[in-house]
Amino acid sequence: MKKLSLIIFISFAVTYSNEVKSQDIPATLTVAGLQQLANGVIGKLTTAGTTLLGEGSTVINGASSQVSVLLTQFDRMTQNDITTPIRELSSDIKNLANQLYSISNRLNTILNQQQACLFLNSQIIIASVQSIVSEVKNGIPVISKDGPRLSYFQFDGHTPSVVPLEGGRIEIDGFNLWNNENLPPIVTIVNEGETKVILSIVPQRASNNNNFSFFLSPSFIHQNSGKCLQIKVQPRTKKWFQTKVLGDFYLPICIPSNYSLKVKLVAHLQYPCITTRQKTLEFKQYTFDNTNCDRVSVAPLQMCWVMPPNAQILSYIFRPAVPNQPGQPHVWNNTGIGVTYAANCITAAGWLDGATCRFGKRTHSTFWDAGIAPVISYPDTAISIADASSNYLNFGQSITNLCVNLPKSCPGNLGNVFWFEIVQTNGTEMKTLYTSSRATDNPLHDDYNGFTIDASLNPIPVRGQAQLCVQIKRPICGL
Repeated sequence: MKKLSLIIFISFAVTYSNEVKSQDIPATLTVAGLQQLANGVIGKLTTAGTTLLGEGSTVINGASSQVSVLLTQFDRMTQNDITTPIRELSSDIKNLANQLYSISNRLNTILNQQQACLFLNSQIIIASVQSIVSEVKNGIPVISKDGPRLSYFQFDGHTPSVVPLEGGRIEIDGFNLWNNENLPPIVTIVNEGETKVILSIVPQRASNNNNFSFFLSPSFIHQNSGKCLQIKVQPRTKKWFQTKVLGDFYLPICIPSNYSLKVKLVAHLQYPCITTRQKTLEFKQYTFDNTNCDRVSVAPLQMCWVMPPNAQILSYIFRPAVPNQPGQPHVWNNTGIGVTYAANCITAAGWLDGATCRFGKRTHSTFWDAGIAPVISYPDTAISIADASSNYLNFGQSITNLCVNLPKSCPGNLGNVFWFEIVQTNGTEMKTLYTSSRATDNPLHDDYNGFTIDASLNPIPVRGQAQLCVQIKRPICGL
């Protein structure tokens, strides 16, 4: 079992290390190595599909399905004969394996290079993936010993199957495309349905029969933005005194859309405000009663309340007999009861006139009865949340700075919590690219998928506004 695993690993390592230079797969590649490469690409496509916006996600997911279909066909044909080198299998299996390898290897190269740049180069990546998977629609090419075939295209200085927005010299890679030095192939660019010639090409011969090149101008790229076209190649040969076309061969080429990717900052701030609040505490009952016929002084009656920290009594009220009306004590006969307050307590004290007496006998006692509640003030911390967003800015430079003013109703640089999202758009769709954690430390630093993100909050309000600024340093992205 260990020996088998080693064979698979070596085969896969060879597959990964070889740069895409032809449609022919490496001689040492096994069935298992190709299966592992294709499955890896499917996984990367699935991840990429969650990063890109609507159309891009659709294209990426479609590519994943196409590779899955080819892999399923390949698995069915090989019947789990995983250790056999592909070169030893039948011609039908080798033809399918060649296409699966070529597509998977180029997709793998693009996805590996663009892990941190999927959304920055989204339009280029989408077009590149479309170009590659569109080859499946052209059918599985039959790989003969000396027959012409097309493999892929590559612009100078760029990855195979990638169309740069600035255009440039493009090389067509294949086999036996220009067998007679004096008889170049007929090359045109046609529409996707192969019914209309878009551009006639004068090819330039490479150093061998297998390649040729030509120039695609920036204006051509711009005019065909977002379109999938076909490079039509008709290799020719001379038989006796006649020129013969060896066939019509098509290579898909999809042009990136030239929209600008934009981003905005959506910021949030949670902050404390210390305010002074007032409230009335519960009523407590104060009762004095004199049953004697003579006036008496009454001992002070003190009651206390549990109050919030740093609270103080501002005043007091009597329990009202009717809700929402001023209250007053309930008394009989003359009384002289005074009410005072200090700290968290209210004290009532004074005198009561004698009871109502007739012939030395009491007919009604003198009393003073009231429900009393303190009105207090106390400091309280209220938590407020402010939200704001910036305008969209083009995201094409190495450093992008985004700032947002957040309304803040009280000063203070303690207890502030901030967080934010970076939202991307292509003009029609929006998607959250990054969501920060909630930060109490200021500033905040994060490394995310190759991006360096630094955020700094100025919590001291100026004209009622705090400010959050975020700087995004993008990785160097190229294809």
